[in-house]
Amino acid sequence: MPVLRRNAFPSLRRLPIFLQEERLAVRRPWDTDVNRLNRVENPALVSLRVSPIADTDGNIIGAVETFSDNSSKIAALEKVEMKTLALIDPLTSVGNPRYTERILHEHCELFRREGESFAALFFDLDHFKTVNDSYSHAAGDAVLKAVARTILNNLRSFDYLGRWGGEEFIAVLAKADAARA
Repeated sequence: MPVLRRNAFPSLRRLPIFLQEERLAVRRPWDTDVNRLNRVENPALVSLRVSPIADTDGNIIGAVETFSDNSSKIAALEKVEMKTLALIDPLTSVGNPRYTERILHEHCELFRREGESFAALFFDLDHFKTVNDSYSHAAGDAVLKAVARTILNNLRSFDYLGRWGGEEFIAVLAKADAARA
């Protein structure tokens, strides 16, 4: 393999020389995301595609670098992440009270409009304060996570679980009447 000049390609300047050689040695295009500075010196994450160019003997003689602006992609991902954070309880990874209320409202409306039955199960962990007081809040958090995981593992894929309060959970079972709940 030919020896590359140190930092021969602009996109590779941040990589050590052995990684530059390794990346170009694969002899096929590769993609990565890099931070670049725009005209006003603000960092911008861009996608970079590097396509090595070889001569007739297979020696790498250059590369084509294609930069793509990722601003809209990043903005969309951040929006989805913010919406997720607004609906999910960070400790248990189930719905938070706001989202749970929305789910209950949707099922009530569906029942009112179309007669679609559902069941709501309320779980309250008795004497949970004792766990926190006796064993620590970290132990209490572990219990809440385990309870949420246990309930989720016993629900159908189209059912819903949300955390309603400190140690309270609500499961919404779609298409379930009193006998099936």
